[in-house]
Amino acid sequence: MKFKIYFIFSFILLQLNLAQSTKFEFGKISEEEYSYSIVPFEPDASAVILSEYGELQMKNYGYVIKQHIRKKILKQEAVKGNILEFTYNPNNKYNRPNINKVQVYNKINNEVIISKLNRKDIIEESIDENTSRIIYAIPNLKVGSIIEYETENVRTANLYATPWSFQNDYPTLKSKLDIRMHTDFDYRIYLIGQKLNEKYGNRKSNKSWEIENVPSIKKFNKIYNIRDFKESIGFQYTAEQDLHGTIFSSPTWTLFRSVFTKKIETNLRGTNFNEIALKIQNGSSQLETYKNVIEYVRKNYKTDNTKTIDKISNFNSGILRTKIGSNLELVILVNKLLKSKGIESHLVINSFRRRGRLIMNFPIVSRISNIQNMSVLDNQIYLFDENILKIVDDNYKEKIVFPYLDYYNQLVLKLESKQDEFFNINPPISESYLINEIEFKQGDIKMKSLNKFKGYFNKDNQKKYDFPMFNELVYSSEDLNNQGEYSSINKIFASKGKNIDYFGFEFPFNEDLNFLNIEKDRKYQVELDFPFQKVIQFKSKIPNDFTLQQEEFNKEIKALGNKLQYKQHIEINDNEFVISYILLVNQSIITNKDLKEYSDFLNKIIERNKDTVILMKKK
Repeated sequence: MKFKIYFIFSFILLQLNLAQSTKFEFGKISEEEYSYSIVPFEPDASAVILSEYGELQMKNYGYVIKQHIRKKILKQEAVKGNILEFTYNPNNKYNRPNINKVQVYNKINNEVIISKLNRKDIIEESIDENTSRIIYAIPNLKVGSIIEYETENVRTANLYATPWSFQNDYPTLKSKLDIRMHTDFDYRIYLIGQKLNEKYGNRKSNKSWEIENVPSIKKFNKIYNIRDFKESIGFQYTAEQDLHGTIFSSPTWTLFRSVFTKKIETNLRGTNFNEIALKIQNGSSQLETYKNVIEYVRKNYKTDNTKTIDKISNFNSGILRTKIGSNLELVILVNKLLKSKGIESHLVINSFRRRGRLIMNFPIVSRISNIQNMSVLDNQIYLFDENILKIVDDNYKEKIVFPYLDYYNQLVLKLESKQDEFFNINPPISESYLINEIEFKQGDIKMKSLNKFKGYFNKDNQKKYDFPMFNELVYSSEDLNNQGEYSSINKIFASKGKNIDYFGFEFPFNEDLNFLNIEKDRKYQVELDFPFQKVIQFKSKIPNDFTLQQEEFNKEIKALGNKLQYKQHIEINDNEFVISYILLVNQSIITNKDLKEYSDFLNKIIERNKDTVILMKKK
């Protein structure tokens, strides 16, 4: 009996010691921390998180997160903006933040000056009847200051939360989180970030996580949403009963999808969509028919904004009779009419870029936006939801063919399927053509420049192309035309009475390559806003007193199964020449395994910078 008591006591002491060892003592700053001045893995950082520790307590009503942070100011730009701020619902007794301790340490002439929290300086204010805020501006800061604070935040979260991030605005030397369970409900912990998943990805029952030397989130670039990449931990309740039982607490995608598919199947019985589809005119192409279907629904049906995302009622007695439907009902109607027209279409679950990408293993509530229709036409993917129907002006026509970019977030999940079936999606390709015609006439030079573009290209992102060889040409007029499939900008450049005897036609895509280029050691995927093709041409007759010089100019570069292409070409016929540059990037997501091939492709194009075509006067 004594042995058992001793064993239990020893076990408790061991657990307490382990718990204590994960923390760092408040107010005990080491000499190494006082002398720390530069972050080796991020030398340009203006501040650094020396250590941070969090304790997450899971409760039946939500959670409590306690945090202890120690941070150092390394450069002047990090002195400003050090504010502790929390918002909460004053009407909810389980929703309360507290600033428990704050101290600032300044070492002056080997003497440590400590500035402590004065609670009178904590500002509490009301934003509205359901939101209050507490603010504390940390004082007495300068380069070399160390800030240390402890806070506690009590939050209600019946479904999900992401309460701890190991990756911050500044690099972090050490970050640790422990979880204490005080709840009767089932839940799932999920990890986001490369470091966390490499270290803990397969440990399902883990309750403690720690990583070191984490770069700041400022190091991420060319991504849609930082939440898809930064090192963080979230949880979601999976209980399907008691207080937490909703469709969104389904533990698997199969269960989640089955709720919708059963509702759809039940409420669509006896509906003849082919009869409705006969009222819609077929177009000269599938894309034209696709537009006609959406136009028909837009003219004949209205949206009931009071109904929730999963609201669906009997189609015959509901939307088809009243001509008013929920968001989901309108999407289903478009989907069924498109199928009746022979257009490949699927109902899909989507998550917008601003919410974060769908996780394939299980549904996360915060990352589900809505159910959409996905149609595949000529290898292009078109997404549709009720938001396109709500556009009041003619812009809706463009959004049918080039939907909101927010919709395209790499993955969607097919709703009506026996198994989880994810689709990789790209926005429809955008095109830009810049055609420059040069005319030499009686000593004067004129260049007509036609910039045609469609898709996600527009006047604002169609930069003015400045070619050094045409510095002598003065821009004289411009005409914008938004009619037809392409928008266009016509410009005229001219030079009168100037003696120009040399033109060098140089590589025109330097700015594009600067944007597309990535760091050498990149370990996360590239996410471009949209796929595109750019074509730039120069056309002219060779004047009698000029000669055209070029050597082995024609080149072609391809990568990723021809999804990436670059071509430069010169064609000369009957004293007329056409110089063409073509850049195709027909893939918006470059995954980790394709990063090297993508980077090699860009480097090969950069080498073509040396290829020049010269038009010069004969000597």
